[in-house]
Amino acid sequence: MTKTDSINNSQKGVRVVFQVDLEDPNWGDWVDPMGGLTRILTEHWNAEDIPPLGYRFRQYTKLGKDTDSSFPSASTHSRVGDWVVSEVERYIAKANNCEFREVAICTCRFEPIERQWQKMNPSQTNLTHFP
Repeated sequence: MTKTDSINNSQKGVRVVFQVDLEDPNWGDWVDPMGGLTRILTEHWNAEDIPPLGYRFRQYTKLGKDTDSSFPSASTHSRVGDWVVSEVERYIAKANNCEFREVAICTCRFEPIERQWQKMNPSQTNLTHFP
């Protein structure tokens, strides 16, 4: 029996993959850590639900000297991002031994907006729950 066999699919999270729309002229600027082009913008590995159309995922960064000495590489600021969910494909697990109850592929368009970086509370966590 694996770790996921004992968990009912309804108790598992959703893996959400945000990817660039191939028709978006900005997708060619995304390079993965190994130097290849990638369509994947970001991923949420244990979301509670599926993001709606129009959703913008948050961006996180480390700015200035506002770091927590216990977590020196942790993000200190966040803001609403420039990528907007324009399409959602859902793939529901049919077996109980899957890691997630569902995988959602969210295709995104680049629609930049003016916004400021907001300082995060050091104890703030990023629970992936979409509005």
